[in-house]
Amino acid sequence: MRFVSLLAIGAVWLLLAGSALAAEKGAATGTASTGTVSVESRLGLEDVPGHELQQISAAEQLSTPDRIGGISFDGARVRTISQADMANGSGVVRGYSTWEATTGERLYLAFGYAVPPRAPNTSVSHFEGTFEWLGGTGALRDLRGKGTIEGEISPTGERRYRWAGTYQWGAP
Repeated sequence: MRFVSLLAIGAVWLLLAGSALAAEKGAATGTASTGTVSVESRLGLEDVPGHELQQISAAEQLSTPDRIGGISFDGARVRTISQADMANGSGVVRGYSTWEATTGERLYLAFGYAVPPRAPNTSVSHFEGTFEWLGGTGALRDLRGKGTIEGEISPTGERRYRWAGTYQWGAP
C-alpha cells in the first residue's frame, strides 16, 4: 500500500514538474515601416533587361500591442540586412533582422518575400512572404516561431508592412 502511495505521489510530482518545464506559447501581430534604406552594393546582370542583385541595409520602426516572450517590442528599433534579386522592380527578397526592444532585449529573425510586377500608375508594389523567429538575447534565447508578412514597397526600398506570428519558448 505504501509503495502504491509513493508511486501516486511520484506520478503527480512528475506531472507537475513536466507542466512547469513545458514550453510556453504565444502569438503576436504588428506593423513596421522603414526609416532609412541604403543599397550597399548592386550587380547588374545581362540575362534579362533591368535584372540586378542588391545588398540592402535598412533601419525600421516596429509597432505591436503584443508582448513576445514576455517582452514588449512596441517601438522597437529594427536593423535589417537583405539581398534582393529583382528585374524591373519585381523578384524575391531574403534577409535577416534584429528587433531591439526599448529595454535592450533582442530578437532575431529571417524572412523572405516575393514582389510581383508593380501595377501601372502606382508608386508601390505589394509583397507577401514569411518570417521565422530564430531566438534572441536573455530570456528570448530559446524563442522560436514563424509567421507571415505582407505590405508595400517603393522603388527605392522603403517598406510598410504588417506581420503576424506564433512562437514558443522555454523548455521543449
